[in-house]
Amino acid sequence: MRHWWRWQIGGSAFLAVAWLVTLALSLAPPSPSKHSQSSTAPKFNAPLPVSARLPEPLASLEQRFVQEFWALFQQTGCLTCHGKKNPSPLELPQNPFAAFRTLLEHDYFRTDTPSGLLGRLSMSDPQKRMPPDPFSAWSEQDIQHLRTFCEQVNIALRQLGIKPDEVFPFSLLLPYDGAKPTAGMDNTFLSYYPLRQKVKTIFGDEWKRNERDLFAENIALFGGADFRRYFSETNRPTAQFLTGLDMLARDVASLAYLNNSGPFRNFPDNLPDPTKLKAPDAAYRRAINLLYNRLLFRNATEQEMQQAFRFLQSVYREGQNLTPDFYDLQFELTVEDEQGMKTTRTIALTVLNTPYALTQEFVDETQADKDGIGRHTLSRIFTFKRQDKTSEGQCVRISNAGTYGVVSVVGIELRGPLPKETVKRINVTDNGAAELQGAWRKAGDAYHDNDENKGSSHIVFPIRVDEDGQYQVTVLYRVFPNRYMAKVVPIEVLSYDQQHQLALPPALPTPPKGEAHFTVDQTVDTIPYWDSKTAFRFSDPHQGVEISNKGTLRQVVADAVRFVPINGGEPLLVRANEAEGNEQWQEFEHGGFEAYNTVGPKLLSDRNQRKGELRLLYKPSVRKEWKADEFYFVHITYPAKAGNETQTPVTIRASASSPIVRVRYPVRAHVGATVTLDASGSYNVQQTPLRFTWRQIGGPKVRLDNPHRPTVTFIAPHLTPHQAAWEGLCRALMKHPDFLFTRPPSLAIIKDERQRRRLQLVKIAQDLVGRPPTEQELRRIDKGASIAQLVDDYLNSSEFREFYFRRIRLLLESHGTEEDDEPVRLWCYVAFNDRPFQEILTADYMVDANGQRKERPAYHGKTGLLTMKGFIKGKPGLPHFNYAAIVAEKFLGYVFEVPPEIVQARQTATAAATTQPGSVCYSCHKLLTPLAYQRLRWTDDGQYREKDEQGNLIDDSDRNEVAWYPFKGRGMEAFATQAVKKERFIRTMIDTHFLFFFGRGMRWDKDERILYKRLWEAVHRTNFTIKGLIKAIVLSPEYLNGGVDLAPPQPSPSEMRRRTAQWHRRWQWLIASLQKGDGR
Repeated sequence: MRHWWRWQIGGSAFLAVAWLVTLALSLAPPSPSKHSQSSTAPKFNAPLPVSARLPEPLASLEQRFVQEFWALFQQTGCLTCHGKKNPSPLELPQNPFAAFRTLLEHDYFRTDTPSGLLGRLSMSDPQKRMPPDPFSAWSEQDIQHLRTFCEQVNIALRQLGIKPDEVFPFSLLLPYDGAKPTAGMDNTFLSYYPLRQKVKTIFGDEWKRNERDLFAENIALFGGADFRRYFSETNRPTAQFLTGLDMLARDVASLAYLNNSGPFRNFPDNLPDPTKLKAPDAAYRRAINLLYNRLLFRNATEQEMQQAFRFLQSVYREGQNLTPDFYDLQFELTVEDEQGMKTTRTIALTVLNTPYALTQEFVDETQADKDGIGRHTLSRIFTFKRQDKTSEGQCVRISNAGTYGVVSVVGIELRGPLPKETVKRINVTDNGAAELQGAWRKAGDAYHDNDENKGSSHIVFPIRVDEDGQYQVTVLYRVFPNRYMAKVVPIEVLSYDQQHQLALPPALPTPPKGEAHFTVDQTVDTIPYWDSKTAFRFSDPHQGVEISNKGTLRQVVADAVRFVPINGGEPLLVRANEAEGNEQWQEFEHGGFEAYNTVGPKLLSDRNQRKGELRLLYKPSVRKEWKADEFYFVHITYPAKAGNETQTPVTIRASASSPIVRVRYPVRAHVGATVTLDASGSYNVQQTPLRFTWRQIGGPKVRLDNPHRPTVTFIAPHLTPHQAAWEGLCRALMKHPDFLFTRPPSLAIIKDERQRRRLQLVKIAQDLVGRPPTEQELRRIDKGASIAQLVDDYLNSSEFREFYFRRIRLLLESHGTEEDDEPVRLWCYVAFNDRPFQEILTADYMVDANGQRKERPAYHGKTGLLTMKGFIKGKPGLPHFNYAAIVAEKFLGYVFEVPPEIVQARQTATAAATTQPGSVCYSCHKLLTPLAYQRLRWTDDGQYREKDEQGNLIDDSDRNEVAWYPFKGRGMEAFATQAVKKERFIRTMIDTHFLFFFGRGMRWDKDERILYKRLWEAVHRTNFTIKGLIKAIVLSPEYLNGGVDLAPPQPSPSEMRRRTAQWHRRWQWLIASLQKGDGR
């Protein structure tokens, strides 16, 4: 079991799957029985509950409808055409009371529109008349009776002052008598931002390594949005997400274990060997529950306790086999000066685990004999054996890691077994003599790296000898004329000796005071600029950044230098033609290649001439914004190209700098070897004393006697069972459903009230502030603070504002620009300042980038975000109707389906034609077309105009083409001020937030009509504030309990076996789908 990381991944994944299956078995509903079916059909003559009754005279009219018209509806096929199985826009319930109210709410009793009930029944065209063939048409007497009834309904509405589309739906006052939806976990999978915040809260780790934001680098794996490259965020589990999660879990769990932080804070390190125990003792129970509480916010169930303990035992049984054939040790070094300026660097060291001894030495390849071949005999005598049969056995390895200049290899010579002088030469070009990895080039009898792809190329000579014994090894290389040959080439030998012997590269000299020396590889084209990673203060106007061609052998090129203020602000850009000495350089020739990462306009080159004579001095003082007391990072751009210089000298002259970190460490190490990490060569330009802090961030735990010395020494360790087991359990818990969903699924099966309140708080915190609760918040809830108190604290926090702003960015599809964010800012201003949410559509003001309310031109009127450029752009008006459709969808809850026949009809249809009652477009365009007319004074890029291209005044009224249109008037203000009064608008605002927190739409017209009524009343009671709405949602029992029973009954053994088989088949399908990349 040498590949421990792979095994650990599999083990923790097995635990996570086991937990999912166990949880699913507990939650899976039993097979439906006759007792669980919906109740029998309602009795229409039963009295209605008081709360469901209509005001008079509507109540009397409702009774008349049931008595006088319902039978006629049934006899003429109305219920057949407008039932659940027919895709008609009007769906008539089987309950006549509900049917009356549905017709009332949707204005079907109006007599002035062809789309009303009377208009459809009285049409003369049999193709358009209702009911269609083969049903019989209504008689003139019945139609006249209906006309009188409709007029009486409209008179009653006027008397009561009721507009049916502006009050709570009458039909929803009736009890729901349909089939009850299957109970499920109203839940969402963690998306990118909440996952990031969860790791930060629990682990205190932002997953930044070596100044790299690994969350940002892997954002595509997590399906996240950064509003620069990615603009949508998924909360669906994918194979890519799980891949990213595995990388994340391995890294943060290791760092937490190594530093006794996060879930491993105060974690016991003296637990007994679990293989000596039959069951977890009190100490193990405390330790397992400690991880559970810190990661999942609850104790382990007894079943989970036993599973976790068996996992720990299985890891301990592997013992020494846990250490893989190689692993990485990672350290973070922070160097600080007396002024508090800091520089942090990450060091990664590969450690081998083989039965051999590792010896390292460096070779200078600049010297050669007359034939051009250089020879270097290694200082150590090596023990080799004849019958070495391991796949990666005794060998000589030559690499280009950490080298500057060309590395070449001709071969090796073996002398021995000593004292014999027999010499065996092995040439790199001999068939099968060596294994080449990387981008080596053949040149006669040698291979070379062409001074490129440093760190990724090596050559291995397997050692095969005829006799056991001691041998002398000589390395052969070729010196190429007119090429800069590498001086420090690492050589490694694996042999049967007893002691490891590691080597450090030679130390670099410290530059003179006031200077920092660097080299830039100008062949690298995978980065936008070279980064000094050090801040400098240029107090003297003559100080700056010098680029020269001293000591170079290839083309040196130059572009611009940016001086980036350490505390933010605009960088100072100094171009090549502004640098001192630029007139001595020639213009860079692109040839057939155009560098992508340059500033220009002028790029310079030495054309590989006048070596040692040319220099460029970039001084920040040429910019008037330069400040002599400010620190700047240095970013150097250049036209990267193969054939450029790989060691271009850069000298930075400054008055002060943050520490410049230099670390010497072995190319690789070996388990059991003494390892030295030497940062004593670090300096700053003022050459003041420095303080050092070493911290291990990855790999098997090492013991550092004093982490504050510039040089640390330790023995490369084996991986201990304790570390492997507990890190593995931590990683497994990060794949537990309770970790990965906003609502911990175990809330459905846990009975303990204290733990239930904790898990409810987990859901609330992750929904409101995008992170789990802190330990302080958990202590508050444990001591009796109400959930409502914590909800108030969350809603008034900056974290809520940041997370809610992000939610609205995603909802409104912002790309993160100031213009795109303008409607987002308005929405959030309304939310954060307890303004009525109607102002999202009716505000006559804007909100600037600082969150301040500002006046805007009068021609906007009361249109809120509807006339903001950031909302209009990307939503074309006529003849496409995209804008109207999106407004109707986002703010009125309409859903439009566009079948192929509609797409075809649109090719030739005019806007006016779509509003003809007989048109196939009419059902949608009776709303879309008038709304599109009202936006006509706004172009598709958000510019306001009163006249068209021909100079004609633009008619932005609804044009009265649709009598039914409920938002009549001129311009978007007419639409907005009427739309916000509609029940649809209020319901859509409620449902938008319901979706945020439940992960699904509200079943407002079905079994959740009572919940909808409570939320309706809450928003009216709180004056339509978004915070009031959110609080009502998250304090509802439906939200707190997740739509599941508190404690489902335990299934019988036979039922458990049946469900086990069922879930096993499902998981096999799921795993196979993920492996295939199936998006399902």
